Amino acid sequence: MAVSQIPGTPKIVHAGRGRFYACILAPLLAVLVTAGLVYQQVLGDVEAELVGLRQERVANRQALDELRAERTRLYEELAAAERSSQIDREAAKLVRGELKQLQDEQGRMQQELTLLRGMVSDSVTQEGLQVKEFRIEAVSEKRREYRYRFTVSKRLRNGGYATGWISLALDGELAGEPKTLDMKELTEEGTDRLKMRFRHFQDVEGVVQLPQGFSPTSVVVDIKPTTKSLSPLSARLGWQVAG
Repeated sequence: MAVSQIPGTPKIVHAGRGRFYACILAPLLAVLVTAGLVYQQVLGDVEAELVGLRQERVANRQALDELRAERTRLYEELAAAERSSQIDREAAKLVRGELKQLQDEQGRMQQELTLLRGMVSDSVTQEGLQVKEFRIEAVSEKRREYRYRFTVSKRLRNGGYATGWISLALDGELAGEPKTLDMKELTEEGTDRLKMRFRHFQDVEGVVQLPQGFSPTSVVVDIKPTTKSLSPLSARLGWQVAG
């Protein structure tokens, strides 16, 4: 039979239920707090480790750069050591080359001086053209190419300009028969004549290519001046290649 609660009677609270929840929640809170502390500690350790790794990476990069710089320096020292044995030889070769150039220049200037002395000499009584200092040098014996050089000068008391045209021809033998080759047949460009214009002298040079089987014996230099006071000149010079 149910007992009815009398109005105004105080409500009974069971204290055992609160103690039950407290017993359950307290350990959970302790676990959560402990987990939080562990997490913070682990996070701090990880961040410290990352900082250390970054610093180590920077240090490794610097060390790598230093190694690369050292390698470059060693390569340069090796190259310098290999070149050092050649420096003396190259320096001596350079000096010899410069000395030869000076000697050649001195010889050329001496030739020009001789020409000028002849042109201004008081003993000059006859005007005319001259071919001097003829020289032939091998450019490529395999291709049978040769360079010719000579100087055209004039004996002209009034000192005017000499103008006109210069052409060359080679006399020789081809297949046992006499043969003459003109300039157009001897030059790669097919040039048949060279322009002449000078007051005192003019240096003339060019390259000729000999056909296979042709043996030259002499060079014929023909000069046809357009200056009225000058007469044509034909000079035959021996074919002799400079050593």
